[in-house]
Amino acid sequence: MKVGIIPCNNGLGHITRSVELANFLVKRFNVTLFLSKNTKNISINKKVSVTKISSNFKLTKNYTYNTNWYKKIKIKKLHKIDLLISDNLPEAIFLKKNTILYANFFWHEILNRKGDLIRNLNKEIIERDIKILSNYLFGNILSLRENIYKIGFIGEFKNQNIIKKKGILISLGSSRVGYNKNFRISLKVLQNPEYDKYTFYVDKNLFQKKKKLPKNIKVANFSDKMFEDIKVAIIKPGFGTIQDCLKRGIAINSYLQTYNKEFLNNARILKKEKIGDYFFNINNAIRNAVNKFNDNKRIMKIQKICKELKWEGEKNFQKYVLKEIINL
Repeated sequence: MKVGIIPCNNGLGHITRSVELANFLVKRFNVTLFLSKNTKNISINKKVSVTKISSNFKLTKNYTYNTNWYKKIKIKKLHKIDLLISDNLPEAIFLKKNTILYANFFWHEILNRKGDLIRNLNKEIIERDIKILSNYLFGNILSLRENIYKIGFIGEFKNQNIIKKKGILISLGSSRVGYNKNFRISLKVLQNPEYDKYTFYVDKNLFQKKKKLPKNIKVANFSDKMFEDIKVAIIKPGFGTIQDCLKRGIAINSYLQTYNKEFLNNARILKKEKIGDYFFNINNAIRNAVNKFNDNKRIMKIQKICKELKWEGEKNFQKYVLKEIINL
């Protein structure tokens, strides 16, 4: 059985999640990852084949995106694939008859896009009874309810000594969806003497090039080693970064600069589950994160909540893949 996985390349969340899924499924199937040509620094199992393709997603300044990306994919690359899994790219159903969609939201719903392609897309999903696998907590697809199947978070929870951690992460991700192009965090806030005893790991995209960093600020590289030192995170609440934090029991402060359906929905869920708070002012988000950092009782409660979430969703995923195989 040959399985292909094609993730949306907007940000790193979809790609990281798809790689983690591929690394699990390759234990039982022949797996090929279809990644955009500029994808790098991802830990992929040597048994997973990688095929590079042209970029499949591009969000413009006017918040439109190319729904015809799939037409640039050479079909012959998919001939040997029995089942195609698409992470957040519903248009992939036009590439392969046997397809499973993996998504918590659809871009055309977030951006309120309509038209013939969207209508045809929904019609195809219904008529072909295409399964849409979605996270049981954060899934927020507004249509096609009968096609949606809930699964847990991909990966295992990592037990770590959260109290001894010394870092605070500040990240807005590699994507600029919903944020001003020239946004930069004010270093004056972090350079306040009262913050000297904290270590801030800050997304490199938030700094001006060649800017000398204060001693208490490090550039975030999002490695396992970095996350081992993170106690609280201030993030743009995309699902990928949320999952990275949850699997390590990290408290989350969501920063929402503008209205975005996906981010606001995620931030509200985190607050409802008593895992995090959300802010529209970055300075308030930082102050709250520092206060939370020093509240070990609350930090430990959040870690416990995270541990009790449903993990190892890849096992659920594999069951649905096996069901599709039977129907081939």
